[in-house]
Amino acid sequence: MQRHSGMFKPGQSGNPGGRPKEALGMRELARAHSAEAMDFLIETFRNSKSPLKYRISAALAVIERAYGKPIQPAKELGEKETYVEFLRALNET
Repeated sequence: MQRHSGMFKPGQSGNPGGRPKEALGMRELARAHSAEAMDFLIETFRNSKSPLKYRISAALAVIERAYGKPIQPAKELGEKETYVEFLRALNET
């Protein structure tokens, strides 16, 4: 099936079966328990007896589900550019 160079012959696929199908009902199962999972995250965040690193992780997970993950800027700050100017420049592009 493969050439000596490790490449597949023309017309040959390295994955003839295609992408594997989603396990039956996994997405639906996850969605059915998502409210319970969110309640768990919120309980962990509010529990002052939980270790701080777990509370922070839970808080970040809740925020990311509410607002999405923060964007990663595609440019760097200039030498004399303030952070506010940087954000304004990002919004203009």
